[in-house]
Amino acid sequence: MALGDSYEQTQARVTAQIEQAQERARRATALRQQVEQLVGEARSPRQELQVRVDAQGRLLDLELSDAALDLGPRDLAQLVLRTAATAHQRAAEQVGRLAEEAFGEGSDLARRVAEEAGARAAAGPAAGPSQEKGPWA
Repeated sequence: MALGDSYEQTQARVTAQIEQAQERARRATALRQQVEQLVGEARSPRQELQVRVDAQGRLLDLELSDAALDLGPRDLAQLVLRTAATAHQRAAEQVGRLAEEAFGEGSDLARRVAEEAGARAAAGPAAGPSQEKGPWA
């Protein structure tokens, strides 16, 4: 309670703060739901393949053209990884825009959400390299 505030003024201020916190929580829940549905897409520069990933960078879809099948295995693998990284970066940019819509352009919370999404995209695939040994290892 600030000096000079009446009980009613303090109660009104606390009630307003609670309502603001509840509204931020509603917006955060809505943002999370939007992010869960978000898809980032990218095509390779020469259109050999198209990749779709979720906001975490997990591969949702991969379409290969006949030209992609003409690439060697190593070149194709690198092209898939680069294109998936581009799709993940695009998804991260969408997360940033959604956060600005939810919390206001320039807000600290929107900035932090965008920075975290960008950092995850810059770090690479969500799960990192597989620790399992397959027949190719």
